[in-house]
Amino acid sequence: MPHITAPQRNTPIDPIDASGAARPAPPAPGKPQAPGEPLSYTRTAVVLHWAIGLALLAQIVFGFLLDDIAPRGTPARAGVINLHKSFGLVLLALIVVRLLWRWRHRPPAWPAAGALDAGLPAATVVGPGVLVEHAASEKVAAIVAVAVRRTS
Repeated sequence: MPHITAPQRNTPIDPIDASGAARPAPPAPGKPQAPGEPLSYTRTAVVLHWAIGLALLAQIVFGFLLDDIAPRGTPARAGVINLHKSFGLVLLALIVVRLLWRWRHRPPAWPAAGALDAGLPAATVVGPGVLVEHAASEKVAAIVAVAVRRTS
């Protein structure tokens, strides 16, 4: 009786090639790769992504620690607030650079990108503005409360 062997399967693709660089993922099943469509994000996009993400987290932590670093009413408070604002402006500039990079360099196709494709970049720009507006409205409310208390 002849020995029947199963057909040989291709070996799985190693995610790291010989140069140490990550190999691009194959296109999603059922969705053919269009000619000229990028297979992965550019190195610049990846660096900007992680730099902005880490800087946003650091900025949020810095914001929560403002009262511990320089309590309200102390002389150091203005300098720390200005430092927080300066970091925020640098972060905003990085976000704008990333959005411009994304606009000029098409990202790889994702099977279910949809609203997230526009929503997440918009949230990185709008989110901090909403937080600033919230902080400003609380300050305005506190000023109004003090003014009402003084007149009554």
